[in-house]
Amino acid sequence: MLQLLQRMRVWLFRRSWTCSRVEIGKDVKFLTPVRITGAGRVVIGEGVTFGHVKSPLFFSHYILLDARSANACIQIGSNVIIGNGSSIMAFDSRIQIGTECLLGPQTTIVDSDFHPLAASQRRDKPESRPVKLGKNVTTGFSSFILKGADVGDDCFIGAAAVVTKSAPPAQILAGSPARYYPLPSLEVDL
Repeated sequence: MLQLLQRMRVWLFRRSWTCSRVEIGKDVKFLTPVRITGAGRVVIGEGVTFGHVKSPLFFSHYILLDARSANACIQIGSNVIIGNGSSIMAFDSRIQIGTECLLGPQTTIVDSDFHPLAASQRRDKPESRPVKLGKNVTTGFSSFILKGADVGDDCFIGAAAVVTKSAPPAQILAGSPARYYPLPSLEVDL
């Protein structure tokens, strides 16, 4: 019964998409509802999976892809899995997610602060800077990747980490703000 309800939710959310510039590759799976909004462009590569059945928030949340302005672009590489309750919001630049990435539940990726910090300017257009995740990047539960971050290939972003700057390939990013440490070698000699 719950699976039928979930399929209905997926269908209803898809009918409510307001973004008209969406490109979807082959074999994309929508296991949880996805909301796609904005005037920008959303490109979804082949084999992308939205949601994970055996993960928290499966029946209660949705995934948001919001390309707000006409200049905004969200590009998701092939074979990416995006966890339940995640949000990817591009205000006025590009958010690029490399191939084979695994985004944990409630991962948030944004290209701006969505308003200037000064009280007198909060209704002005915010600064927007591109965000890039290399290939095979994994994010933990409730991690944040903020404007201007360029995360190298094979990085692991820990749960609740707040990534505010770029990191080279094969690093562990942890903390708030996140610091990076070399990923340990896991090769075993027999």
